[in-house]
Amino acid sequence: MIEVFEPTDILLTDVCAQDLHNVISKKLNAKYLSDTAQEYDGDIEGIIHGHLVRLFCSTTIKIKSKIKIVHFLVDTGSFMTFLSEEVINAFGLFIQNTDNLISVKINNKQALVAISPPSSRHSQINILGMGFLKGADAELFIEYWNNSFTLKFNKGDE
Repeated sequence: MIEVFEPTDILLTDVCAQDLHNVISKKLNAKYLSDTAQEYDGDIEGIIHGHLVRLFCSTTIKIKSKIKIVHFLVDTGSFMTFLSEEVINAFGLFIQNTDNLISVKINNKQALVAISPPSSRHSQINILGMGFLKGADAELFIEYWNNSFTLKFNKGDE
């Protein structure tokens, strides 16, 4: 049987939601989906995870007045940023049409994000896409020797 190509899907067979709650939370030293009073607003430090060299980081998401810590897979092959249904539910939202984009703040920066399609291979994982990184004027520095990376955000003329 030939599998139909879905342009918004990515091959992600080595990470699941349980990893976000356990292994990746431990490595990032941040509890997944925990509430926080203040948005992050600076550079983001991340880790290189697993034998497939996945880039994971943790930052804040703000929707309306609620702020939570969310782990993201940084995917340079995806333009779109995706939030999992678990994240949407954690904010108490119900989105009837998952094709609609929603407005959120990521790391104190405005963003339009999509909800991970339930049938996709990344339905349980949050994807930080290149559209957000480009729009936020971010730079990506990877230190393979240290199993880490940094997302630096241009602060402008401060």
